[in-house]
Amino acid sequence: MFPVVITGPRLTLREFQADDLDPSMAVVGDPEVTRTLSFDARSRNDQAERLAQDITRAQAQPRPDYYLAITNSTDLLVGFIRIGLGRDNSGELGYAIRRADWGKGYATEAAALMLNFGFDTLHLHRIQAACGPDNHASQRLLARLAFTPEGRIRDHVFTNGGWRDSLLYSILDHEWRNQRTSVGEVQ
Repeated sequence: MFPVVITGPRLTLREFQADDLDPSMAVVGDPEVTRTLSFDARSRNDQAERLAQDITRAQAQPRPDYYLAITNSTDLLVGFIRIGLGRDNSGELGYAIRRADWGKGYATEAAALMLNFGFDTLHLHRIQAACGPDNHASQRLLARLAFTPEGRIRDHVFTNGGWRDSLLYSILDHEWRNQRTSVGEVQ
């Protein structure tokens, strides 16, 4: 399925474009943002190469993931969100928001939109997410969206010069349907 555009109350999730390079650097080039991600801050050249690969990969059949830009009402890229597709109708959720937009609820809205897409459109059964033990904002977000904590993966990623554990969370399709029903559409 290409192209994908998902519209929410304040945000749009859309395919990456070549002119997203400079705004994407506010996310992937900021060491404060990538401190809690699974990769180190990227140089502009590294990101240019990665962005080109991401744009090409989005058109692959079958598609291995849905890696989308998060944009605000002016189409400014404020972050990214991804569902990597796994075996047995499963996916893995990842997201990041540029530092200037932290605390605005963008990650929550984008994640809820992506969960709707994953369960309703892709017909996934399970979506998991992993975050660092020090990433309390992400832990709160996952709890707000009714993810269940599953445990700790020791030395899961090598980033910022060392090994880091990850906390694993998951949500199943029926749990997400119940979450949406019990509180209305999650924003």
